Amino acid sequence: MFTDQKKKQLIIVCTEKTRKYANYMVQLIGAKDDTEDQEVGIRDNSVEAVIWGEKDYKTNLPTLKSSANILFIGSNKMIKDEAANMNEVFNSYGMQFKSLGHRAAMYVEDKVISKEDYEAFLDLCNKYQNAFEKVHLTFVDTANPVAKAIGLGISTINPISYTAAVAGLVKGVLNKGKVMDQQFTFLVLYSYLELLPKFLEDNA
Repeated sequence: MFTDQKKKQLIIVCTEKTRKYANYMVQLIGAKDDTEDQEVGIRDNSVEAVIWGEKDYKTNLPTLKSSANILFIGSNKMIKDEAANMNEVFNSYGMQFKSLGHRAAMYVEDKVISKEDYEAFLDLCNKYQNAFEKVHLTFVDTANPVAKAIGLGISTINPISYTAAVAGLVKGVLNKGKVMDQQFTFLVLYSYLELLPKFLEDNA
């Protein structure tokens, strides 16, 4: 995937509300999760990432080169303006990833998704269960990583109880803030595994 041994640089620009997701992305990029047989997401030791707030970005903007790889996380006015002309790469259940050249943006739409879409979103999380298990997540203790990521408890470790817990959860009242947190958490992991490697490879 990466033929150049020199580490790529990635600037992650976030808002105060999305800083924890930027931190999560940096943790994933720094994780030693590759095996002898498989690269998991971005290849180990191939990328150096830093986090900037909006003020940092605006301060450095006059000197930023067009070749600088930048990932925006969030959907405030500044990021919306940056993403306005980007191409859609991923759009699913309110989660968006766009890119153009050396710039990319990821965000979650600020709206309540339907019960049916939420169930489909949980199914999508379930498909990445093995990937969640392979990547070290600092907020996971003994709980099933996917179950933890979507807000389920430690009792949902086996598939049968996992399914039952999901069924019980979607029948309840969905809290938009909690669901958006789940969406952002998944989107960061999915981007790390599937989208960012190609983005960085294309900008070699």
